[in-house]
Amino acid sequence: MTEHPRIMGFADDRSSKISEPLSFLENSEVITISDRDGMSKYPYLFRKGSKCIDKNQPDVLLSNYPGRLGATVLTLGQVKDIPVVIRVGGDMWKTNYEELRQNLRDQNFLSAVARVGQIGINEVFGSNADGYLVVSTELQQLVANRTGLPSKRVKRVSVPIDSASYRDGDPVSGRELIGQEAERIILTVTNLRFKGKVKGIYYLLQELEPLLRVNPDITYVIAGGGQYLDDLRQYVNRIVPETIRDQIIIAGFVPNVADLYAAASVFVYCSHIDGCPNVVSEAMAAGLPVVANADHGMIEQITHEETGLLVDADTQGEFTRAVAQVLSNNSLADQFGSNAQQCVSVRNDSKRIAQEMGVAIEEILDSIESTS
Repeated sequence: MTEHPRIMGFADDRSSKISEPLSFLENSEVITISDRDGMSKYPYLFRKGSKCIDKNQPDVLLSNYPGRLGATVLTLGQVKDIPVVIRVGGDMWKTNYEELRQNLRDQNFLSAVARVGQIGINEVFGSNADGYLVVSTELQQLVANRTGLPSKRVKRVSVPIDSASYRDGDPVSGRELIGQEAERIILTVTNLRFKGKVKGIYYLLQELEPLLRVNPDITYVIAGGGQYLDDLRQYVNRIVPETIRDQIIIAGFVPNVADLYAAASVFVYCSHIDGCPNVVSEAMAAGLPVVANADHGMIEQITHEETGLLVDADTQGEFTRAVAQVLSNNSLADQFGSNAQQCVSVRNDSKRIAQEMGVAIEEILDSIESTS
């Protein structure tokens, strides 16, 4: 194996997660298809990838995601006899089955059939990958167990975060986005495509209710889009006491989320399905103290009582007490925020991630050679 493997990356969306690190690695490149729509983009990717492989002779192919993209890259690898590594950012098995159940509940049978196809692709092709890059230790163990690959072929690599873009948010614009003049803002940014994340919001609403009830100067802002956005709004109107309902803002998708981070006093996050949530690292990069449940990748992102607070979501009142502690102690909040910002600027720097990625892929290739 050469000292620095030539990596050819493939991405359809969120390409920055591999394109930014690979830009710092010599003889590496990324082929993207984010500008193409529909199923035709995968045959296009195969043709374009095949030509680039013949021209540049990479040592390994890196897919930014499993599913149809991963299947296309794996097929290329088999045809060209090149190892394939797949990057995974979350529990794709749990996510796909969760979305399938929701499709069936909604009687959306066309989407259900498509989801079954996605599950089949992951099952058939996923075990044929030569290695995986994952974002957390929990996911590392899960992928190794599900695919049967030895642990040395499943490597943990952090996600690059452009810290500067989150440090420069405008708090005035952030308040204008939500039309709120509250003195203190508790903020959650999440992806409302996933039931496990929506359940986390329901739990936070219950936990934050006592704080909102006795502190009319506090507003809780929930930002993020997805298929469960309307369900969340209905839940608030149906379950949340009317006396505090005006203190809860469901903002939906917000294009310039950095401004919201700048306007907030504390970031809270609770999720029952996650890899290593980008929004937690983004909030940390913005200098916000973070309170999150001690699960999934959050336990690796946050150092308890140094960059934020980790709480047991199974214990009622833990979130309430932790958020109250941060809001009532400005010096503690500032210290958490400063430490968090410094942590992300180092840990999630693209150049550092490039080195992690290069070493991880090199070790995967060495493992393949040693067993061939």
